[in-house]
Amino acid sequence: MKLKDLRCYFFNQLNDFSKSEINTFFKLLCEDIIGIKPHQIIINAANKVSDSDLNLFFDAINRLKLNEPIQYVIGYSYFFGNKFKLSPSVLIPRPETEELISWIFAHYKPFEKLKILELGTGSGCIAITLAKHFVNSKVFALDISDHALEVARFNSESNNTNVVFFKADILNLEVLDENYDIIVSNPPYVGKGEISKMSPNVLDYEPHLALFVEDLNPLIFYKSIKKIILSNLSPNGHCFLEINEAYGEELMQLYEDLSFDSVVLKKDIFKTLDNIAKKGAILATNTSALDVNEIAAQTSRPEDVIGLHFFSPANVMRLLEIVRGEKTSKSVVATSMKMAKSIGKGAAVVGVCPGFVGNRILAQRQREANKLILEGAMPWEVDDALFDFGFPMGPFAMSDLAGLDIGWDEDLSTGDTLRDKLCEAGRLGQKTGKGFYIYDEKRNKSP
Repeated sequence: MKLKDLRCYFFNQLNDFSKSEINTFFKLLCEDIIGIKPHQIIINAANKVSDSDLNLFFDAINRLKLNEPIQYVIGYSYFFGNKFKLSPSVLIPRPETEELISWIFAHYKPFEKLKILELGTGSGCIAITLAKHFVNSKVFALDISDHALEVARFNSESNNTNVVFFKADILNLEVLDENYDIIVSNPPYVGKGEISKMSPNVLDYEPHLALFVEDLNPLIFYKSIKKIILSNLSPNGHCFLEINEAYGEELMQLYEDLSFDSVVLKKDIFKTLDNIAKKGAILATNTSALDVNEIAAQTSRPEDVIGLHFFSPANVMRLLEIVRGEKTSKSVVATSMKMAKSIGKGAAVVGVCPGFVGNRILAQRQREANKLILEGAMPWEVDDALFDFGFPMGPFAMSDLAGLDIGWDEDLSTGDTLRDKLCEAGRLGQKTGKGFYIYDEKRNKSP
C-alpha cells in the first residue's frame, strides 16, 4: 500500500474524529513509525509502506477507535519543546501546566542557584523542564508510584538533566531535611463526582491515582502541601500550585494564614475563554470574592466580562448578584438582568468590593447569631426567630445547607469553636446528614 492510499484509509477509518484531529494523528504516526516529517508526507506520497509499518498503523487505528489518546499510542508527548516518554502510569502533560511553568520562569533568572522540589512528579515534565531552565539549581521530585518514577528517571536522562527522584507519599510525607526556594505541584484535584462529565480518552486511559480525590475532601492534597510549605519552604521562597478552578476561593482561604507576602490566584481561564469564545459572547464568573476587574483585565474585551454570583445551592437560592465591573458594558448588564428574570432569579446589580453585598450582610448576621449561641441560645431558636421575622431560612440552617466545612481547615482547627467541634465530628451539614441539625434521608431537619 502506498502512503497516499494509507492516508485515505486512515481518514475513512477514523471518521468519528474531526478532520484536523485525524490529520494531526496521521502526521504524528508518520513521524513515529516511518520517520518522515509532516512536510515530507506529500513528497513520499507515492512510496510504498512496508508491511511491518502498515501493521503498526493498523494497530494505532484500532487503539484510536477505542479513544486511547494519541500520546499513549505513540508513547511520548512534548512539553515546553522537550520530548517526554509516557506510559499509562503517568498523566499526559497539559498546556495549562506550561502556563504554570511560565509563571515560575517569570519570577527567577535562569542562572540563579535554587533548590526546587516538585510534589507528585508523574512523567517528570515539570521538574525536568525547571532543571533545564535553571541550570545552576538542584531539583528534587517525588512520587508515590514506582512506575511513574521509572518513567521520570528515563525522561531526566534523555533530556540531559540530573533531577533527584525519590519515592514518597504527599499525604504521609516524613519531615524533609532540606528547605526549598521553590515548591511546585500539580496534585490530584478532580472530584469523583465529575467522573460522569469526563471524556473516555481521559477516564479510560489516564491514571486515576493522579487525577481524582474524594468529593467530601477535594483539597486533601493541598492541606498536606500546606504542611510541607510550613516546614520546608525557605523564608523568601515561592510555592506554585495547579488547582481546580472550582475551589480557587476555598484554596485562597486555606492558605491565607501563611506568612507569605502574597497569595495569588492566577486567573488564566478567562484568557482561554477570550481566545475561544466568539465576539460578543458574555464572559461571566460565579465568584463570590474575586475581583471582577482583575479577571476582566486578563482579556482583550473587559466590556464583555461580568460577575454572576449565584448563591449556594443555586437551585434553591433565588438571589443572583450581577457584579458590574468598571468596564462592563450596559448591554451586558441588561442581558444578564434579562437572563436572571428568565430563570426565576431575583437579580441585584452590585459593584466590585470584598464580598460584594450579600456576603457582607450575611457575615454580620452570622457574627451576631454566633454571639447568641455563646450566650446560651440554641441554633434552632435563633433560626426560628429569624424565620418568624421573615427570612426564608436562619443562619444555622443555611450553613448546614451550604456545608460547614467551606473555608474550614482540619489541620488548623483548634476545637475552640462550635463549628470546629462539629466539623471534627464529621457533622458537615446536610451532605453528611448531621450538622447543627440532624437530617433524615429526605433532608428533613430536626434539632
